[in-house]
Amino acid sequence: MKKGLLILIITLCIFISPKCFADDKALVDNYIDGVAYYNGNIVTNTWAYDLSAKNYVKLDEEGHEIMRLDDPKKDPTLKHGKMHVKAEIPKNMNNDIIQISLSTSLYTYDIRLDKSNNFETTIDMVVDTYVVHCVDLDRETNIKFPQQLKVYENNTTELSLDYSKYEENEVVEEEKGFDKRIIIYAFFGIIGLFIILLISLFYKAKNI
Repeated sequence: MKKGLLILIITLCIFISPKCFADDKALVDNYIDGVAYYNGNIVTNTWAYDLSAKNYVKLDEEGHEIMRLDDPKKDPTLKHGKMHVKAEIPKNMNNDIIQISLSTSLYTYDIRLDKSNNFETTIDMVVDTYVVHCVDLDRETNIKFPQQLKVYENNTTELSLDYSKYEENEVVEEEKGFDKRIIIYAFFGIIGLFIILLISLFYKAKNI
């Protein structure tokens, strides 16, 4: 009974967490006669992460291994394009660091913009459609950015971030204000504690 309650509590805590997890890559946990499986199901025609070998394996249409790499982005058969990322910033943000994360279910790219690269860089990327998971900055700016970006073969995709409207007085005032994220985290925390309390009372009443 206690074990079931613990599992339920952990599940609820994960469900109400404000963080978002986006990791849906294919996995392999077993091989039968050279064919890849995960949870008893055959895995075919994809790159998959081998949980035993701790690397990636490329599988054909029948689930047989084609090649293994520590990073599927190194596959020599892949087509590549480029992404040019640039941020327009006011002078008072010159010491800030912008972290950008783009990924598919298989490929992930983390980009850093700061004064060392003049808030601008171009990187080589595998041709695919990428989800822009976050554009992270130490201060809250509510800047808008595209949710998805397509990288084309032998072409350059542009990602422009405009922080120029955040003048000195506006950013300083924002920093002095109360961080809205604290309220959000506190809200989810209170809900989680309330649900856990209700579950505990339910099981106590059931055992009486």
